[in-house]
Amino acid sequence: MNHEFKHDICVQTLDSRHFTLQFGAGFYSAYLVAEKVVVTTKHNDDEQHVWESQAGGSFNVTRDDSGEPLGRRTTISLFLMDDQLEYLEERRIRAKKHSEFISYPIYLWVEKTTEKEISNDEDEDTKKEEEDDAEEVDEDKDKDKKKKKKKKIKEVTHECQQINKQKPIWLRKPEEVAKEEYASFYNSLTNDWEDHLAMKHFSVEEQLEFKAILFVPRRAPFDLFDARKKLNDIKLYGRRVFIMDNCEELIPEYIGFVKGVVDSDDLPLNISREMLQQNMILRVIRKNLVKKCIEMFFEIAENKEDYNKFYEAFPRNIKLGIHEDSQNRAKLADLLRVEKVVVSDRIVDSPCCVVTGEYGWTANTERIMKAQALRDSSMSAYMSSKKTMEINPDNGIMESKHVRLKNPPDADDADMPALEEPNEESKMEKVD
Repeated sequence: MNHEFKHDICVQTLDSRHFTLQFGAGFYSAYLVAEKVVVTTKHNDDEQHVWESQAGGSFNVTRDDSGEPLGRRTTISLFLMDDQLEYLEERRIRAKKHSEFISYPIYLWVEKTTEKEISNDEDEDTKKEEEDDAEEVDEDKDKDKKKKKKKKIKEVTHECQQINKQKPIWLRKPEEVAKEEYASFYNSLTNDWEDHLAMKHFSVEEQLEFKAILFVPRRAPFDLFDARKKLNDIKLYGRRVFIMDNCEELIPEYIGFVKGVVDSDDLPLNISREMLQQNMILRVIRKNLVKKCIEMFFEIAENKEDYNKFYEAFPRNIKLGIHEDSQNRAKLADLLRVEKVVVSDRIVDSPCCVVTGEYGWTANTERIMKAQALRDSSMSAYMSSKKTMEINPDNGIMESKHVRLKNPPDADDADMPALEEPNEESKMEKVD
């Protein structure tokens, strides 16, 4: 019978498309904390059996005639090692990360302590030898006596508590999910006290299938460009089981502020479940995520107020994307904005000039300080003021650019005036 049992397991495993999930890599981890594992199982059409092993390369399968009938279910018993008894504590075995969105419910036997008010029998059996006239007391004293007749005790109870109540909303259609559900999911996913600025819920069914929800936060994290932080906040799931949240190949650095979830049934895993095999699947996911993120940025740009908040928080990310992502450089360039353009009354012949702020170093001082061999980069960051671009609207170059804005490049070029050849006096100036 042992030979037939092993043969059936091998056939089912090899025929399965999801080899690792069927093989049970997670089951092997039981022997990291247990010296012996006992599996008791019962099927409707079969007798109850017990599988037992001590991870020594052998196992025993026997018919369970003396054990408690299970009906139709399976129980797994772990006999923990002496130095692993901490895994009997609730805080250590509570599923918080990897199985939070698993499709079947997970229950945990928990201990709860509550306070309960009970009557004090000793106070209730106090003497009652006073006559009716003696019972006339103040109302305040009666209330004090009633309070004394009750006391609080701590009551310890045990119950099964479902620990994966959070549902994977990315499996539903976007029109079926309410805004409140998206907001609640974002807060639980990121621990952010504010609502998200924008959201993108989509599914891809081309070369592979995966579903995703992406969020843009309202504020930039304080460690946005810190080299020590993880590169992105996109959590990668395979069949609702958490895999990793710091996959460098999943999303480029300039979109690292985007938070969300990606879930795919086609992701191959290795035994450790912590590293993905290098294949084309991640590249396809990355390409689609970048595309959807840029679409989301343009959707934010449709609302001027929201885009001002977005650009105030993440301008360096857009500029970094223009520098690094040559494929999407033109699209990202359309997302650039300037804070202020001033019509200048100080220039006559030049089309524009860049002016330093009232406070901080002048342009010439900044140039000198950058040339110092022993310069302090932190001081430069504080003393360098923000530059303002002032334009001369009467200059021919600015007039021609204004006409080009009204007539896109695909319009008839016949109506466009020819650009004036700039002379040496028309070059851009830098004013201190």
